[in-house]
Amino acid sequence: MDVTTVNLNELGNNSGAVDPNVAACRDGLKIYVKYSGWIVDNDPKKGFSLGKLFDTNENSNNLFGFKFGESEVISGWEHALKNVRQGGKKFCVIPSHLAYGERGAANVIPPNSILCFQIEVVKIK
Repeated sequence: MDVTTVNLNELGNNSGAVDPNVAACRDGLKIYVKYSGWIVDNDPKKGFSLGKLFDTNENSNNLFGFKFGESEVISGWEHALKNVRQGGKKFCVIPSHLAYGERGAANVIPPNSILCFQIEVVKIK
């Protein structure tokens, strides 16, 4: 399974396409984002659904920053955000092997979890 993304700029009541003249995520640039992350529930009877919200900075003034292409975030984020421009928004479904895999993350994300993220690229430097 690869990363599946939906361009949220093209959905619903958003402002449409992102300006093609603004910076895009690429190796070496510092990316600042707002995000929310959920663990996907895989119920054998009901199928897949969004589960527990495990992390968010949506209601904070603090952006999360990382250097693109430097393995500072899970590889699924870099797959999902490559070439996304400042102001771009993505909803991403990230398979476990591109997230935390068999190890999970502390007591927050169980091993082999599929994750969903809503990510907005707020600033690129």
